[in-house]
Parts: sequence; structure tokens; C-alpha cells
Amino acid sequence: MKPKQDQYKVIQWATGGLGVKCIRAMQEVPYLELVGAWVNSDAKAGRDAGEIAGVGKLGVIATNDIDEICALDADVVHYAAPPIPVHIDYFCRLLESGKNVISATHTCFADPESVERIEAAAQKGNASFYASGIHPDWAASRLVLMASALCHNINKVSVIEQNSHMLAFGMSEAVMFDFLHFGAPPELAQEPSRAGMAFFRVFSHVIRGLAKGMGYEIENIRYAQEVALATEDMADPNYDRTVCKGTIGGWRITVTGAIGGKDVIEFVSYHLAQPHGLSPDWGHYDEASYAVEIDGEPPARICWTPMKGEMPIAEACFEATAMNNLNAIPGICAAPAGIVNVFDIPLTYSYGRLNLSPRSRLIAES
Repeated sequence: MKPKQDQYKVIQWATGGLGVKCIRAMQEVPYLELVGAWVNSDAKAGRDAGEIAGVGKLGVIATNDIDEICALDADVVHYAAPPIPVHIDYFCRLLESGKNVISATHTCFADPESVERIEAAAQKGNASFYASGIHPDWAASRLVLMASALCHNINKVSVIEQNSHMLAFGMSEAVMFDFLHFGAPPELAQEPSRAGMAFFRVFSHVIRGLAKGMGYEIENIRYAQEVALATEDMADPNYDRTVCKGTIGGWRITVTGAIGGKDVIEFVSYHLAQPHGLSPDWGHYDEASYAVEIDGEPPARICWTPMKGEMPIAEACFEATAMNNLNAIPGICAAPAGIVNVFDIPLTYSYGRLNLSPRSRLIAES
């Protein structure tokens, strides 16, 4: 949306791969001003946030003290810490201090008690909380709504996520091996996995919200998981551990919402250690893609995947996530207090982002 303020004061929470991209991008967005940065390590605390992000000094000193962050005058916090562990206490402190929060992770919705705490904190601070990112926000919400506008009748909506080379994505070892359980014995899949249950709860939350926005109440939600086993050893220099032959090398997770016994919204996620060398072979080889398929009149399919070029696919996904989140800031700051979703904010799009110079003059004249 078009910014309603000349300037939005932003705090960047966490300065990993996603966080540094956001700091860099903010320097090219005239209406976003970085005023604070929270870091996870003592080594980064006390350093200039711009130097951490590789853009030179910005005069913003990073801290790992949440009290210092809460004391800052800011409109919004962009939370870009890893999805696990989930620090609900941090969300609540930030919201209670009156700061809107955009979270790049949805795992906060995996626990109903956490959702209640976040909602209460947002109401107390008169702030909004929005979980953003490519999926399940952009793909499973905005892209679905765009595709649905083309249809007269809809039988079923499917959102298919493919991350088919996770070893190349640079996720932490904890996420890859302890959360997603790559390299674990196949017997582990006889029960719902830790990651699977997180996906189930998060996707359930989004499916219910999506259906409600379209005028319906989901009556039943089902979960199913399948694993593919490695047919060869899979190693990557980023990790000390190996996905050995015969262990879990891929997951297919399906969460389906039904009304009146009819499946109406389905999220399917493929998470593969690498595209090949798996059994069964599900035939999904895109490193990263997000597709919406609508069985309706007329049928529709919309898919986004980064184009292969100079930028690696994983980096392109971080870039897309960063910009999706930053472009949502004006809408979040204008949203009502509480947990909000895509139906509570205006259409998010790039404003003033054409690669022209001087960009500030173009925005001022628009």
C-alpha cells in the first residue's frame, strides 16, 4: 500500500541471513528508518547494525538487551529470528511496549496458549501482530485470494510448497536435523513428527482464517505425513551431520480443511534434503516453488518460483521474504490492535521500487 506516514521507525530483530537483507533493503526505502537492532550474540552486541549488514555505519548500535529495545521509539519490529525456539515472551514484551510486530515465522501459532498470550499483549499495547513471509502468508493467503477472483465456483483450493534442496538452504543444524529430522531412522515417522505437528497447527490456523475470510467456517482438519528415504548418503559442507542411506531424506506433509465432509482447502508441503536420491520419488524437483491450484470454474493455477540466474535460489527466497515483510509495514502500522491477517490489511505491493533515480523524487511526485 502507499505509505500513510513520511517515515516508519523500524527495529530489526535478529541479523542472520534474512535480517541483514532487511537492513540493506531499508537503506533504499525512503519511508523506512532503522532505529534499532536486536542481536542474539554477545559478539554482535555493541556493533553498528550497518556494519553487521555490510552497508557501512548507520549510527544504530545493536543490542541483545530487550529492555533497551522496548525503550526505543519505534513503530514496528521486524522479527526475523529462526522458527525454533519460539520466544513468545519476546513477542509479548514488544507488543506490550506499543510496538507493532511483523514476524517472519508462524511457529508462534503452533500453541493455542501462545496465541492467546500474543493477542492479550497486542491489545494491552494497542499494537498489531502479523505473521508474514512467503508461506503460509503470501502463497497461502494473498496468492489464493488473487486466484479465487478468477473463479465462478470453487470446489477445492490447494497450496503446494516445494523446498526440494534443503541442504542448500543454509538452515541451522537444529532446524534440519532436530526439527525436520533429516537423517533420522524411518521408524520415527510412525508417529506425527515434531515438525509435522508444528506445520499442522500453523496451517490449521491459516486455513481457518482463510476460510473465514471467504465466508465459511472449517469444520474438520486432517493431517497426513509421508517420508521418502535416502537411497544414497547426502552430505553438505554446511553441516557436521550426514543424511545417511536408508534414513529420512524427505517429507510430504498434508493438512486438509473440510466443510460438510467435503475437502475444500489443502496445504501440501514437500521438504526434501536434495531433489534426487530418494524413495519414493515424488517428482518434485524445484528448489523452491509455491503454487496455488483451484479446482473450480474456471480452474486456475498460479505458481511462483525464483528464476535461475546470478542469485542463488536460497538467497532469492530470503530476498523475497524480506521484501514481502518490509512492503507490509505501512499496512501493519495502520491495522487494528491484535493478531491480524491478510483480510485486516490493505493490498501489499512494492511502492516506489522501480529501479529509477532519484527514487525519492519519484515517490514525492506520485
